[in-house]
Amino acid sequence: MMTAKYYKNYINRMRISILSIFLCMLYVYCPAKSDSQDSIIKCEMEVATVFSDMKIYYTSPLSVDMYDGEKIKTMTAFLDLSEAFSVDEQNPLIDPSDFDKDTVKMSSAQRASLLRLAGISDSDTVFIYNFEVDTVYKYSVSNLPAIACVNIYSSGDGIVYDLYDYEFGLDLGNRYTADGNNFTYVGRANPFCTGQMKPIVWQRIARRRFPVK
Repeated sequence: MMTAKYYKNYINRMRISILSIFLCMLYVYCPAKSDSQDSIIKCEMEVATVFSDMKIYYTSPLSVDMYDGEKIKTMTAFLDLSEAFSVDEQNPLIDPSDFDKDTVKMSSAQRASLLRLAGISDSDTVFIYNFEVDTVYKYSVSNLPAIACVNIYSSGDGIVYDLYDYEFGLDLGNRYTADGNNFTYVGRANPFCTGQMKPIVWQRIARRRFPVK
């Protein structure tokens, strides 16, 4: 059974995807045309799309479930790389004999294939920018094993799974524990800046005062 925190991690991934879309919106223009000061102003949105080869991921932090003070389940920190490539049924990353497992530890050869498909090198670094603490966490790819784990959208019966039921990525173990939303990038240089995030504070105003000049 999937835990509430596991579902929360997937919700965070969806938020990251939505936020990435909004980063492509450069500006919104709302003309001050209105029949009366109290009528609703219609806005026209102009969107400029910026294309980039940079791949941004989400890393699930270490999750530990407790019951009556006892540890009952631990979910490793996990960087899902599945979105970086398409599943190949003819050349599966894991052996079909492992389809009865929730989590599969990938061999060195399978790990090498995963990195190649994701366009990642052992000399690269995992950079995780956490919004909550405005901090970048760094981990060497060479120190991270690869695993395949069943996702919450699995159509399997819990006994035997299908190749498409798995997510493939890097196992961060107990290295990453920071909760909250994050952007994750894998490469040579850190693309994130810290200390520059400013909160947006919204205030209610009368319609006649909009748009603000």
